[in-house]
Amino acid sequence: MSTSTVLVTGCSQGLGYHCVKALISKSETSPSDQPSSSIPKVIFACRNPTSSSQAAETLLSSLPVDSDKELVKKSLIIPTEPCDLASLESVRKYAAEVISFLESENLKLNALVLNAGIGGLPSHTITKDGYDLIFQTNHLGHFLLTILLLPYTAPNSRIVVVSSEVHDPDAKTTLPDPGQDFPKTGDAEEWNKYLARGDPLPIDGVSTAGTRRYSRSKLCNVLFTYQLARILSGATPSNCAEEVARASKSMTDNNSCKLPHANTMKVVVMNPGLMLETGFVKAIAGGIISNLAYYLTPVIRYLTPLGRLMRTADESGAALARLAVSPQHEDKNAVYFNGDESHPSSAFSRELESVTKRQVELWERSIQWAQVTQDELRRAKLI
Repeated sequence: MSTSTVLVTGCSQGLGYHCVKALISKSETSPSDQPSSSIPKVIFACRNPTSSSQAAETLLSSLPVDSDKELVKKSLIIPTEPCDLASLESVRKYAAEVISFLESENLKLNALVLNAGIGGLPSHTITKDGYDLIFQTNHLGHFLLTILLLPYTAPNSRIVVVSSEVHDPDAKTTLPDPGQDFPKTGDAEEWNKYLARGDPLPIDGVSTAGTRRYSRSKLCNVLFTYQLARILSGATPSNCAEEVARASKSMTDNNSCKLPHANTMKVVVMNPGLMLETGFVKAIAGGIISNLAYYLTPVIRYLTPLGRLMRTADESGAALARLAVSPQHEDKNAVYFNGDESHPSSAFSRELESVTKRQVELWERSIQWAQVTQDELRRAKLI
């Protein structure tokens, strides 16, 4: 059995770290009779390669005593280039190093796990590329990385995008509805101002502007997933109405990617839930509050309304790893998951205008915003 190759963004801590932990533990992702030599190669994609090395050391030290630590160590690949998703230049340099590695080892990517992200910061930061920090980190950087690495994916490979329940107002997370006053189709000024730059909406105050930027970035993750799935294989979003599915199938971008294996690829999106022990939550809620809440997790999880959103990082990391490599999900495409259970995404993301117009416009504008060149599009067989 050949070894698979998986790239995970944001895996030096939090959900991504626990995903890698599950990937190198065959009991989490593989049949019990699968040989240990089939542990996947995991390529780290993190802002700080030193943190990646430290995370790898921690992972190795946490393995059972009877593990083949040398084998696992060889499977953890840490590029020297940082992958700063908030910098288009950094993403391109990182991708170039990964491509060089894949070519030198005669490898293809079997899974691309787009996990890294930042939360709804109260401050509004514009990157050197001119975009909102949250939007560029959570969506645009991943968009560019995907385009650059598409030519180096394997047949039957998977792309797993990490979103959040906050993209769906029906989840009642208390965050602003990302679909409210979403940029109008064809209105370049609104798309640039309120999405790419993240300027506050007229309805937002200081307290909601940052959290809306975050919830909108997570909605973009869902729209990106559905558009990429359609471009690769003609897939329609799961749980959409019949008329929406018919309209999607009639779009000219169906299966428009001409990579020989494009129609074998699968793209799914995941909500990992609220994980109180991660640095992501601590950055938003503060360390003392999140640590206290973590120790009270059993009470919060089963006795309060908030509990329905909660999971441990171990649980969500294992679920994310299964979506990337487990045979149980090999036929899933354009599906939204809560953990690793399929679930409808927001009504907004599945409505006719989103499927036929908004996700298309997000894709086309992202090409412009990420400054994707004609050569890069040609290499990915997108033109």
